[in-house]
Amino acid sequence: MLIENTLNPSDEKVYEFLDKVFGEVAALFPSKYIHVGGDECYHGYWEADKGCQAFMKKNNIKDTHGLQSYFMKRVEKIVSSWPMVRL
Repeated sequence: MLIENTLNPSDEKVYEFLDKVFGEVAALFPSKYIHVGGDECYHGYWEADKGCQAFMKKNNIKDTHGLQSYFMKRVEKIVSSWPMVRL
């Protein structure tokens, strides 16, 4: 088992968690903007994790940079679905 503090983009529960957390943050700090971070992601976990590798293969994602792009687009979609946030 790999232990890392990087979120796993192949796990749907991660997106459910982020929707809840970012939703609570947006409610506490109302603004039309929110910064979600993600620009300093360590890819070592994703490179070694069998689940991430299988997800990348299934979704035709060629490398972990593509996986990070996929992840950030998913997060953007979550955040932009809220009426109070503008990206």
